[in-house]
Amino acid sequence: MSLTKEINNLTMILPIRGEYSLSDYFALLQADQSAVNVPLDLCSCLEEGYLMTVFPENPQGHVCAFHFRGIESGRVLLTPKFQVDVADYDRALVFAEKDGVVCLFLARLEYVADGVFHYTPASELFQRKVRAHKRLPMCGHVTVRKKDARTFACDIVDFSPAGISFKSRHNDFVIGELLLLEMEIADCGLCETTGTISHREKCGLSNAIYGAQLRLTKEQAKKVEHLYLCKEGERIQNLSKNSASRLHDLRWRD
Repeated sequence: MSLTKEINNLTMILPIRGEYSLSDYFALLQADQSAVNVPLDLCSCLEEGYLMTVFPENPQGHVCAFHFRGIESGRVLLTPKFQVDVADYDRALVFAEKDGVVCLFLARLEYVADGVFHYTPASELFQRKVRAHKRLPMCGHVTVRKKDARTFACDIVDFSPAGISFKSRHNDFVIGELLLLEMEIADCGLCETTGTISHREKCGLSNAIYGAQLRLTKEQAKKVEHLYLCKEGERIQNLSKNSASRLHDLRWRD
């Protein structure tokens, strides 16, 4: 799956899809989801323009934000926020975050008219628990050591207290492999722990992005939580500074 064109809150609280097919990714999410209602009931409560996140058929395709445009003849009408290849979205997995719950349903594209995608949803809508912590995109380094003592220097892509994604130029890890990870988060500190590779996605011709679930002792969990909160605090501080700067610029122009 390609990285999203826009990082949003919903994208960052969902598990990374990796190379799963649409059906397999949907099955992966079924571990903690339950059928609650039909999709049209949810959509009838949404305002026009509400942003929904749509996963395409192709695992290598872009996840994209779509605007909700209404319901017509039993179909859900959506328009993509960015230009997309219609063929990639013939079948789709649609997500919406509402009242602190992530709702999802499979849908089949019937046709596109005037830029509006007319989807027939599956008969059931599901909901799943939201992560306690969303993944934070960040710059950092992680040293990865295999059981045979080989060591790789990799770049962190995103991070949460439960897992980490990193980019490797060596493509040398397999799903289920246990590794030793030494994470270095700029201005926040270091933490060494173990992790199990949970997914892999291609990134360019020779690179790959790997996801690992962290296996933490109680003390390591405290350290990882510290690193996460440190980075999240830095992000919020930067957002506040940027907002204040924009407000100052607006007042100066006035």
